[in-house]
Amino acid sequence: MTAPPTPQMPGPMIDLRAVRKSFGALDVVHGIDLAINKGEFVVFVGPSGCGKSTLLRMIAGLEDVSDGEIWIGGRDVTDLDPSRRGIAMVFQSYALYPHMSVKDNLGFGLKLARTPADERDTRINRAARMLQIDGLLDRLPRALSGGQRQRVAIGRAITRDPLLFLFDEPLSNLDAALRVATRVEIARLHESLPDTTMIYVTHDQTEAMTLADRIVVLRSGRIEQIGAPMDLYERPANLFVAGFIGSPAMNILPARTGPEQGSLVLADGTTVITDAATGGPGQDASLGIRPEDFHVADGTVPPLLSGRVELVERLGEVTLVHVGLDVGGTVIAKLPGTVAPGRGERLALAARPGKLHVFGSDQRALPPARR
Repeated sequence: MTAPPTPQMPGPMIDLRAVRKSFGALDVVHGIDLAINKGEFVVFVGPSGCGKSTLLRMIAGLEDVSDGEIWIGGRDVTDLDPSRRGIAMVFQSYALYPHMSVKDNLGFGLKLARTPADERDTRINRAARMLQIDGLLDRLPRALSGGQRQRVAIGRAITRDPLLFLFDEPLSNLDAALRVATRVEIARLHESLPDTTMIYVTHDQTEAMTLADRIVVLRSGRIEQIGAPMDLYERPANLFVAGFIGSPAMNILPARTGPEQGSLVLADGTTVITDAATGGPGQDASLGIRPEDFHVADGTVPPLLSGRVELVERLGEVTLVHVGLDVGGTVIAKLPGTVAPGRGERLALAARPGKLHVFGSDQRALPPARR
């Protein structure tokens, strides 16, 4: 049952204030502070066990908060029942009633709330048109595909006209093609409901990058970085975010800072010049290069790295080339699909200007040097 509309108070739609969650002596969420604005689509992303679903369930009221406060629409809802928070939640399991038609599944929550029949029909038809399931209203769930069932589950949430949508890995049970199609439907849903705030949990960074206005990267119950998708991609705050955002992951090479500002010395003594403020010489550091920022050295600029091809993955549009480096270790270069060096062939790689990432001994990104 959806709570009656609450007058919107100044400030964010969602405000998490030092939210903690413990299961006995085990702390799983450590003092999360997060503000989400009205109409934003925010994605919680991170590896399994990072606390993203637990955090979502606390916002929904399905998990108690061990400490801190949760505010929705200007109200403190920390101790409020889920039915009174003005939310709708979509889970990875469809949870449809198998004996009910699509129409009855869509309207079940409204019927429980004693919504008048004419308003109920209006909301059902609106949601069905929005999700392109208006031709399926008389079918039973067993007559639907997995993607259609998930759209019915989303439609059931839409009919409640909530302040807040919560999605808990809604695409994880779908095959690859259906995941892409349903992801597009969720993106269209966000565009068609610009005033409705949405929080989406996933471990899939591709979903996060394509859907989010902002991404919240979580690890071990703490926020590692918050930002727009391309901000996280282009300016990761630390090694964890650098390795999590992007596919394939960023290549990371051990190094030490050189005598000149911005210089790094690799394992074989090769000096690399970057834009980073590296500080004094001799400090541990890491050099990060995304696979897509490599290109085959053509003689116009000196190669950055050289080695022998260990594996070639031809994907059509692109080719992933695994190169065993002379300096030790292996990197992956994402090259045009027309490029396919042979296994064992020597390959010299250059990097695109301004695309080198440098991380200090604390694994945090070093800022650009002042010029």
